[in-house]
Amino acid sequence: MLHASFGDAGILMTSLPTPSCVYATALDETGRVIVAGLATNTGGAGDVALARYLDDGSVDLSFGSAGLVASDLGTRSCFSSDRLGY
Repeated sequence: MLHASFGDAGILMTSLPTPSCVYATALDETGRVIVAGLATNTGGAGDVALARYLDDGSVDLSFGSAGLVASDLGTRSCFSSDRLGY
């Protein structure tokens, strides 16, 4: 069920500077939405990418750099999404 007060009538689109794909979402202990996925870095490899949103769907600018965090996986290009959250 979509929550009408989140984003635009429950739908949120975020532009990222590189090709990316979402693999998991979770709520943190205060109800903020954490989105985890892969983003292609400038070398063409995958980085783990996280974004955090406030309960209204706006980007949480206090998280990482303007609401986004990316971590280089080196030569690895996948990660487990079995457990993300609290």
